[in-house]
Amino acid sequence: MKGSRVGNRKRKQSVCHVLLDAPWWVSALLALASYVIFNAAVPAAMAANHVLRGVVTMNRLFAWAPATMFAFLVLLVGGDNYLGRSLTIVLAGGEESQAA
Repeated sequence: MKGSRVGNRKRKQSVCHVLLDAPWWVSALLALASYVIFNAAVPAAMAANHVLRGVVTMNRLFAWAPATMFAFLVLLVGGDNYLGRSLTIVLAGGEESQAA
């Protein structure tokens, strides 16, 4: 058997980490887009199917849920930029890498 290559691989960042590193307006656009998609686009696409009418109703009722998740990321990233320190590290229970 050849040697292990575990040490050579980079860990892939999660979507949450990528969004926390992105500007605040990226999460704001995702919040708006997810609300529009779940409240208007998906119900319009499924309107002709009578079997999926319940799914259409549920999409409209819960369109706020993914939008709220992205809006929370807007607050985290915006607060991080406004305060000048890493709120995300503090909220995650880690230590700040920069000296205070």
